[in-house]
Amino acid sequence: MSLRTYGGTVWSCSFSPDGSILACGHDSTLRLWNAHTGVQKAALKGHSSMVLACFFSPDGRTLTSVAEDNTIRLWDASGQEAGECGVFFFGRGQGGSIEDNLTRWKGQFEPPPAAKPVQKTVNGLKVHEIDLSGTYLAPGGPMMQSQGKKPGWRLLGAIVEAPDGLVFFKCTGPAATMAKAEKDFQTLVKSLSKASRT
Repeated sequence: MSLRTYGGTVWSCSFSPDGSILACGHDSTLRLWNAHTGVQKAALKGHSSMVLACFFSPDGRTLTSVAEDNTIRLWDASGQEAGECGVFFFGRGQGGSIEDNLTRWKGQFEPPPAAKPVQKTVNGLKVHEIDLSGTYLAPGGPMMQSQGKKPGWRLLGAIVEAPDGLVFFKCTGPAATMAKAEKDFQTLVKSLSKASRT
């Protein structure tokens, strides 16, 4: 069987656990095929640059993709709208304060949720987490204008006080998608540690 990729280099492919779906990334698009018939099921768009890797969750319901645009996107493997996880580091003293960023994230919902952040320590690092739900305004572009209202969305956020500056983890998506990803997000946060200096 030969599957048409619409040109370009294929960087990553992954079979669903039951072998029924093949996912491949070769440009900014992640394509899903029926692995038995070779018929394309969906073309998932959302990344702005090359998809470098993709893999299915053990239950086959969530597909994760990683791209050169420094984002991780979480997709419903049935082809529904994805979630997105961005990791940002601007350097020591850059990117605004913890409070400024938590307030900004709340302001990306309508109306702004009243959720309070939770502070904890992970492997010697202070971590500030927040969980927001509601109508997401989907900011994007150079001026971070709303790209359209998205009811029923959720944001899982964490700000880490790292030795060289704040590191920001911001994951957004449909509430159902984020519910499936919440355990993985918490596992990611718990894995954080200070890098050893040589």
